[in-house]
Amino acid sequence: MGVRVILKNSVGEVASSIEVEVEPSETVQSLIETAVNYWGLDNDAGYCVKMGLEMVPSEAKFSDIDLKPGDTMVILDEDRWLGMIGLAKAWIEENIGDPAGSLELKSSIEDGARSTFILENSQDTERSFEVVVSGTRVEMYRPL
Repeated sequence: MGVRVILKNSVGEVASSIEVEVEPSETVQSLIETAVNYWGLDNDAGYCVKMGLEMVPSEAKFSDIDLKPGDTMVILDEDRWLGMIGLAKAWIEENIGDPAGSLELKSSIEDGARSTFILENSQDTERSFEVVVSGTRVEMYRPL
């Protein structure tokens, strides 16, 4: 028996979501293919699926993932998402002085073309930052 999950599209300019039933024997790649077909995404782009803070390997079967009905999974353009995290870390290093290599992702929220990242300095856990990235620029920063 399948599990109904929410699949959120954070690839385009406007975020949207659908409810999808996934079967234990299916792989995450099949969910990516469903998203590509449903939203008419570029077949040649590289996509990934995130659940919470974790990237879920495309070859993983849903039977190996601790899914509960109503869980949210997010499809992302992998290169763009990783690039936005890198941009946020580089901006903090350049403007605040915390080394990018010491910053760990603690939370992220995707909303279409914007992503909000909570980053924590692993060498000084009292130092955390919220950074909003849109496209190729940092829109907002604040210490937490």
